[in-house]
Amino acid sequence: MEGSSKSKTIIARLIKRGHFRHIFTTNYDQLIEHALQGAGCKHDVSRKDADFPFKRKRTNLIKLHGSIDDLGTIVIAEDDYLDFSTKNQ
Repeated sequence: MEGSSKSKTIIARLIKRGHFRHIFTTNYDQLIEHALQGAGCKHDVSRKDADFPFKRKRTNLIKLHGSIDDLGTIVIAEDDYLDFSTKNQ
């Protein structure tokens, strides 16, 4: 799922202005990653427990429902929630 160019620009501008240390999202698309890149913001993406700990001086994008680029991490159904901690360590 790709967002529009205008959406990416608005998000990138807000991210650049906000200097966020952590961004939490339940979206599993890559819109925020593209916006961070567009804003020139160095960042790390956490999709599962093994992606922690965070690096310092970088924006940390925490994808609570996984990511489209790692289908095994996506959380949509009740079973996904129940199995998340054993699947995504």
